[in-house]
Amino acid sequence: MVRFARSLISISPAFRAPFVCLVYFVVAVPCPRRTPPPLPPRIPEPLADTKKIVDLQLTLLRARLADPHIALDLTDAVKEHIAREGYDPVYGARPLKRFLQRALESPLSRRLISGEITDHTCVTVEFKKGELLFEAKAGNK
Repeated sequence: MVRFARSLISISPAFRAPFVCLVYFVVAVPCPRRTPPPLPPRIPEPLADTKKIVDLQLTLLRARLADPHIALDLTDAVKEHIAREGYDPVYGARPLKRFLQRALESPLSRRLISGEITDHTCVTVEFKKGELLFEAKAGNK
């Protein structure tokens, strides 16, 4: 800064005035510090949003089961269990799809292969004593 001020002395007075004003503005008027905007508050209960994601994933599963005319009914306890177990505090709802595959789709596919669930079947899933219970009822053809 001192070097710049010394160089102003060597400039003719006619050109010196704008530089002096510029130096005064840069040195004397501090730039206001901009604070970053506050972070949005974390959702205290992520279960509500996770339940919505569970409903979306179940809609996709029901669409895949619509071709062999298999209806899938889940109780609210099952949806809550899937939302709780599929949510990770670090990863959020990312592990939810893998949990749905492991807890719901794999047992359904095993029952389809074994013949326990056939076409035109209504499958009811309940959550009792810490596990999912599948009950298949034959529907109308």
